[in-house]
Amino acid sequence: MNETQLAPAAAPASVPPRRPWWQFTYPGCRTELRLGALLVLAGTFLWNFAGPKLALQIALVGLPLLAVGAVLQAVIEARRGVDAFPGKLALAMLLLGVPMCWDFRYRDGPGEPLQVLLVGPLLAGSGGWMLLWWGVDAWLRRRAARGR
Repeated sequence: MNETQLAPAAAPASVPPRRPWWQFTYPGCRTELRLGALLVLAGTFLWNFAGPKLALQIALVGLPLLAVGAVLQAVIEARRGVDAFPGKLALAMLLLGVPMCWDFRYRDGPGEPLQVLLVGPLLAGSGGWMLLWWGVDAWLRRRAARGR
């Protein structure tokens, strides 16, 4: 090999890009899942501003989107090897929803039965549902990686 010819450069090892810790959803996450989670969060945090009726309607529109989107993300996208399940978002929703269940208890009057606003259970249930499918997503992605 003479001096004018350069040796081909070695291909860099494919290192996955580092994700910021504050990023809750990633490119490749299904729109149904993102929109459903956004609507559930909006219904949760607009409870005092929009009123309970409208906030509950907003959250109830988001619940089926979130439920279907989590399943589709875990089953279809994981089999393709897409690592975009919003696990951090699921964990945050669960960890914020459980204390809300305790904090948003009330009685209509003295001696009345104890009631809970639906905000906490909606948020915690949504986060729990997503965490359930996060495990399935990780398992299917590992299977897809081994199959390649």
